[in-house]
This record gives sequence, structure tokens and C-alpha cells, in this order.
Amino acid sequence: MMAEISDVEFELYIDRQLSEERKQVVEDWLRRDLIAAQRVGAHARQADALRAEFRPVADLCLPGSLDRVALECRFLVPAPAGSWLLVSLMVMAAFAAGVVVG
Repeated sequence: MMAEISDVEFELYIDRQLSEERKQVVEDWLRRDLIAAQRVGAHARQADALRAEFRPVADLCLPGSLDRVALECRFLVPAPAGSWLLVSLMVMAAFAAGVVVG
């Protein structure tokens, strides 16, 4: 019997961050588990839509001053291209929370 795949691995799979070996394990699991495949598929479609929507922001270079601050705070670490999408989403969420809370 195969061990279950964790939610973290599913998220890494959706974000295309798994090694080829683990990717194969997850894909094998998804072929056997229709409910998990549907859930991962829905999350993947949402992630693809977010990537497409925020691609212009994700492709921007982070200003050096922000890069230095981020490293000093140890909040962010250098990451592959396109990872600034996550930063952009976090900034937008913080802004939205500030607007809602007032």
C-alpha cells in the first residue's frame, strides 16, 4: 500500500517545485485517487489563473533596497524567477486587510 501524499507535497506539485522523482510519485497517486486529482486540479487551475493575472508583476525585478530589507528581516530568501508572485500576493493581501480593518 502506498503512503498518502501530504497537502504540502500537493502544493509543491501545483507550484511546480517538486523533484522529478516526487513529481512521479504524486502523479501516480493522482491517477489512483480521483478525489485528490479533482482537488489538485482545481487548485492548479486557480494557481495558473493567478500566475497569468500577476505575470507582469512577477517578472519585475525587485529593487535592491527591498531585497536588502527582505534579507535582513529573514522574511524572504532569494528564490527562482517568478517567485515574486507570492510576494505580490502577500502585499496585496496585507493592503486589502488594512482597507477592510481600517
